Amino acid sequence: MNAHAHPDPDLSATLASLSLAAPRAAPPPPRRLGGSLPLLLVTVALLAGGVAYALLPLRFFGADGERPAAATAAVPAADQQAQAGTAPAAHLATPSRAVTGSGHVVALAQASVHARRGGTVAELSADIGTRVSSGQVLLRLDDPDLRFALSAAELARDRARLELKARQFDAKEAEAAARRASTLSAKGVLGEQAARDAGAAAERAASLAAEAKGGLAAADLAVARAVQALDELTVRAPIAGIVTARDARLGEAVLAQADARGDATLFAITDPDRLALDVDIAETALGDVRAGQRGEAVLDAYPDRPFAVTVTRIAPVASAERGTIALRLAVPDPPPGMRPAMAARVTIRTADALASIPSGRTP
Repeated sequence: MNAHAHPDPDLSATLASLSLAAPRAAPPPPRRLGGSLPLLLVTVALLAGGVAYALLPLRFFGADGERPAAATAAVPAADQQAQAGTAPAAHLATPSRAVTGSGHVVALAQASVHARRGGTVAELSADIGTRVSSGQVLLRLDDPDLRFALSAAELARDRARLELKARQFDAKEAEAAARRASTLSAKGVLGEQAARDAGAAAERAASLAAEAKGGLAAADLAVARAVQALDELTVRAPIAGIVTARDARLGEAVLAQADARGDATLFAITDPDRLALDVDIAETALGDVRAGQRGEAVLDAYPDRPFAVTVTRIAPVASAERGTIALRLAVPDPPPGMRPAMAARVTIRTADALASIPSGRTP
């Protein structure tokens, strides 16, 4: 419709009453203060949190943007190096590898004792656990035949001595007679033939004396053999150590070593001061092991007593059945209570896994 006034004022008023314009809304009633109070509290809380967040960098970094010393100490070294832009050196982060194995204690000096002669055990001087020295008597055997043989040899020697004395006396008499005959023959009192016969008799007597001397030497040798046979009835320790086994019993008949079986030993002696370890490791670890490397071992009986070991020998062949390599380990300072055949576990430290990697590089 035109904005200017209508010529008919009454018609204009009528048309204005018929207009579709919405009536003016009435002003809303005033709200109560209790309904807006929670909203006001929430707003205040949000403003306080924003202020605290804005002040947070100042607390940890200071006014100049640097972190305080206390906060810096709490950061791990790796994070500090990462923040500084530097990587840790290779030798500080290279874990060391180890080769493990298991085995048993072995005795480096061990002897099995046999009897060179057979006989009956008449005396026992050692038992299991006895510490003996080299040459110490372990037992004595008795053999009547050997004793009789020694007596017979001694009698034969006595007869040989008497015979030698008689032959020597005859030789001296014959030599004196030959000298007298030679003197008388030179004076013409005795014929030359008689002088020659006397000289021949002196030579025969000297020969018999020499033969008797040889007989006495043979008799002496027979006595020495009989004495040696009796001495072999005394069994002595071949090495110093501790008796670890005893199969002889008092009054028991013992066979000679040549007649007995190879495992029929009377004693077993072990030197407890000369021990080592024989262990097996996986053959895949052979490249990490070499002679001279050191390690640590523990006995299953004493797991809280570790001791040092050193690799002294690597077996030239592997075990095809088990896929292992045998090592001989020296034990410089054996722990108390260590005995042969004890089970042991070994850890050998090898070279660093990253020892060949230059500093600043990562594998």
